[in-house]
Amino acid sequence: MRAIKTGSIVSTVAAVLVLGLSTLSSAALAMPSADGMRPPSHASTIEASDQEIAAYFERTVEDEVRRHDIPGASLTVVRGGRIILAKAYGYADLQARKPITADQTLIRQLSITKTLVWLLAMELVQERRLDLDRDINEYLDFQVPATFAKPITMRHLMTHSAGFADLGGLASTPDRSLRAELIANLPRRVYVPGTTIAYSNYGSSLAAYIVQRLRKQSLDQLVAARIFRPSGMTHSTIADPMPPYLAGLTAHGYGASAREPLKAGTMGELLRPVGGLAATPIDMGRFLAFLLAQSKGGGGSMLRRETFGEMVGLRMPLASGLGSGMGLGLIVGEYRGVRFAGHGGTYGGGATDLELLPQHDLGWHVAFNGRGYNGEAVPARGRLLRSVIGRFFAPEARPIRARGYSSSEDLENSYLSTRRPRSFAARLLNSLSMISVKAAKDGSLTIDHEGAITRWLPDGPDRFLEEKTGVPLAASRNENGDVIRIASLLLSNVAQYEPAPLVARWTLPILITALPVILAAALWQLFQTLLMRGRVASHPNVARPITVTAAAGPWLILCTGLAWAAAALLGIAEMEGVVVALRFLLAAAVLTALAMIWVALTSQAVKAQPIWRRLTVWLFALAAFAIVALLLILELAGF
Repeated sequence: MRAIKTGSIVSTVAAVLVLGLSTLSSAALAMPSADGMRPPSHASTIEASDQEIAAYFERTVEDEVRRHDIPGASLTVVRGGRIILAKAYGYADLQARKPITADQTLIRQLSITKTLVWLLAMELVQERRLDLDRDINEYLDFQVPATFAKPITMRHLMTHSAGFADLGGLASTPDRSLRAELIANLPRRVYVPGTTIAYSNYGSSLAAYIVQRLRKQSLDQLVAARIFRPSGMTHSTIADPMPPYLAGLTAHGYGASAREPLKAGTMGELLRPVGGLAATPIDMGRFLAFLLAQSKGGGGSMLRRETFGEMVGLRMPLASGLGSGMGLGLIVGEYRGVRFAGHGGTYGGGATDLELLPQHDLGWHVAFNGRGYNGEAVPARGRLLRSVIGRFFAPEARPIRARGYSSSEDLENSYLSTRRPRSFAARLLNSLSMISVKAAKDGSLTIDHEGAITRWLPDGPDRFLEEKTGVPLAASRNENGDVIRIASLLLSNVAQYEPAPLVARWTLPILITALPVILAAALWQLFQTLLMRGRVASHPNVARPITVTAAAGPWLILCTGLAWAAAALLGIAEMEGVVVALRFLLAAAVLTALAMIWVALTSQAVKAQPIWRRLTVWLFALAAFAIVALLLILELAGF
């Protein structure tokens, strides 16, 4: 299997996003960004005709679908308020050979749904009914606990800097209200508000609840009246189940194998504001035109030009000096000096992306209903963005060369994303999802991210450029000069990376070393028990209960580790009953590990036993101790 190319992912994402921000009015783009820098303006215009632009988009996406065996896709391009291309590829249902159509097939838009919430929120800001910098508890009928002295504001929710831990694969309960879901699933607060970008689905749903309370209407009603109807989106919904006239029109989503569609569960109230939108490609084109109209203002617009400019301007950079990060609700950035804004979405069965270049009055939307070969549908969005910018806006790709002082040595480390679950069981999986940064003698960095290796050339103190795309990476330091974060659009456009704790760095080596030994111990114990017809072999000078407990140890420890991993993967690690069960298993595993160590100590004293047997017992006991100690530390550390 080929590894996902991180450079491609980021470049595509960067290109798509760049297109969105470029078309923004020069006045909006001239506003100072969050770090005091002025976003660069780009004066170029598209000299190509509509036909040339449409043909390029069509060839590029068609090539992605064909090369990576993606089940189905759609592409819509809007220029000057008109849909110049609406194209569908492949199948909505592979087994039935039912094709995707641009005007009839609904595609789940995933996190693009959040854009609806942010538009509604900014309309309230424009009406002065919502203050971006006011404590959100003043708008709620329940309280978000004050973990830090600094309160959470709507600005923090919109820039994903409220400081919430990620909820992972949390499933919503269909019959509970949004208020009940928000109270039941309140995540830990792990960062001081306004200091860290850590993408939060929970924070977006919290914002949706505030909008509903201020308007005294449901999200369905608000979206239908204020966005769907004005934009002409007649085949779109955020309801689940869908209205009868749209039922049965949704494309299936496919995983890596694309043999069977993924089962679509009912979406509860917590998830609908962050992923519930389903729309046809034509309707997404109408939505693009609606968004681009906001950048021009005028009497028919939902937002004034200045209000929309707040959304697409850089309000929270990934790092000081980087031109990419968060606007108000939208993901913004620059590639080769071209600004973009937009939002994407991913899940197990597909990927979507919506990008705007308001400065050039151009936008597009692409959706894939499957991950394709090696998950290539995800980075395809970034490749599209970069290639469009390179083709129509900034074709002069200067050679990327190392320059300036390199500070690469103390950046060498393992890093964890700021967007990660902090639940009891998720700590195990967090430890296995680090990125590795290595420093070379020439001052460059090599980063291993999700199996893809990228090389970064020095571009001044704490700044590097990826050698193929030129996308920058920057490091942030504390007052003592220690590296506290690294960030780049190529690594993540919705999170930063911080040095991993020591226990996280040791997790994988311990598991790689100890798990095979524990598995061998479990099989050996099973073999011995079968030989003795179900009886457990006795040990000299060891009480029978301790012997039986030690014999069960390898199997119980394996089950405990698997239960941790399963709870984290299924997103149920925070459920009260699951936490109790996991901790009970861990306590039992501790007892069995202690019993195995006691048996090993006693066996060592029995000189009549063969040396190989005593060494084997010790090896099994040490492996058990290592795994149990690791799980205990992960629980107590809570990183």
